[in-house]
Amino acid sequence: MSDMEASLRFYRDLLGLDVFFDLQLEGPSMEAVTGDVGARGRMVGGMLGGTVVELLEFAHRGLEPQQHDAKLGYTNISLSVRDLPR
Repeated sequence: MSDMEASLRFYRDLLGLDVFFDLQLEGPSMEAVTGDVGARGRMVGGMLGGTVVELLEFAHRGLEPQQHDAKLGYTNISLSVRDLPR
C-alpha cells in the first residue's frame, strides 16, 4: 500500500482492527526480501473479527510500475485450522 496512515484509519478506526504490532522494516533482511538496495517499509498487524490482518507499506518505492524480473518480494499466506484431521 502507499499510505499506511490512511489504511489504518480504515482498518483500525472504521473496522476496529486491534493492532498488536507496528514494525519499521529496513536493512539487509528487508533488502533480501524485496531484492532492492535501500529497501524500507512498515508492517502493522492486528486482529479483526478473529482474523489476523497484516498491512505492508514499502516506503522506498514510488507508485510507478516496476520492471518484472521474477523477484516475488514478500509473500505470505497463513491459515489457522481447529481440526486438521477432519
